[in-house]
Amino acid sequence: MLDGRDIGTVVCPDAPLKLFVTADIGARAERRFKELAARGEPGDAAAVLADLQARDARDSARATAPLKPAEDAVLIDTSALDADAVFATIEARSGLASFFQAGARPHRPARRAADRSRSAHPCQSS
Repeated sequence: MLDGRDIGTVVCPDAPLKLFVTADIGARAERRFKELAARGEPGDAAAVLADLQARDARDSARATAPLKPAEDAVLIDTSALDADAVFATIEARSGLASFFQAGARPHRPARRAADRSRSAHPCQSS
């Protein structure tokens, strides 16, 4: 499993299962603010919100690999969900259980010294 803003559109466009996990900007800002507070970092809720808005605008407007869901991605909005509800939603909406029952297996790249010495694509088997 890979996580990132361009995984389903650029890094692994042929992945058999793509999830686009999102939340509204208010929920994301609140979560980020709480994360900073839990680490003991001073935070300003308005600044956290502004930073996220600026990042989203920058990432959505960039010419190369803009922030957008892949056409075949399953959209999961986590705005009002806790972690357990997110996982349940993903399982229900993505067919993840049947995906693995059908014989698909997650890619687990080898971690031998020879593998680390070359640049292997994260979506391809060795």
